[in-house]
Amino acid sequence: SAQMNEQLDTLRETQETLKGGVQALHGEIGKGRRTWLITETENLLVIAQHRLAYARDARQALEALRVADRQLQQLGDPDYLPVRKLLENEIGALEGFERLDLSSMAQRLGQLGARVDTLVLVPDPKPRTEGAATSVGEQGFLREVWKDLRNLVSIRTTTDVRRPLLLAEQKYFLRENLRLMLYGAQVALLHGDFTTVELNIKAARQWLRDYYDAGTPAVQSAATELDGILKTRAVDLPDISASLKALREITARRTAS
Repeated sequence: SAQMNEQLDTLRETQETLKGGVQALHGEIGKGRRTWLITETENLLVIAQHRLAYARDARQALEALRVADRQLQQLGDPDYLPVRKLLENEIGALEGFERLDLSSMAQRLGQLGARVDTLVLVPDPKPRTEGAATSVGEQGFLREVWKDLRNLVSIRTTTDVRRPLLLAEQKYFLRENLRLMLYGAQVALLHGDFTTVELNIKAARQWLRDYYDAGTPAVQSAATELDGILKTRAVDLPDISASLKALREITARRTAS
């Protein structure tokens, strides 16, 4: 009996030792998971900033912020509630920016550039035919005198401006320059340079008025498309750096303590 009691005491001590080891292991596992969640959240915030700043990809940046917020929610640490509050504001700002659908606008500009060759230029003005020959005699002589007198003074309205005839190579460069304006606006839009976008679209719109036949459906459609893009209110890229800064400050403060 004494030997059995001694063995039981040994077993209890072993059990307590094992229990303490398991608890310590759980603590280390929990600490490792916590560290992993915080590190992964920081990486997601960095990815979101890079996607927005360098690729103008608001959709991917928005998804990265949402995943980061869910990870902080799983962590359940009240110290990181300020970070989640900042994330909420940044997600709302990105949702508004994404609704501009800049990629769709850029695609429409590219399609317009590809359709430049289908746009009809203003027809060359036809030469005016002279009137019938005047009759011989006194009546014809008077008509000729009156005609010469009228030719001394020429009056025309400013809207009746004759454009010079365009040679074939001039028409080619005219189309290519318009195409370059549209493609330049497309590239500027993808880079967030809204000033250049506005300048290029306004110049392209003016060229459509000056050199293309506004009565044709293709030119009318292109002008309407450009006007619609021009009316879209451009906004600056939202700032999503506050949440990452707050996360790093809290992590550094807790590590130091």
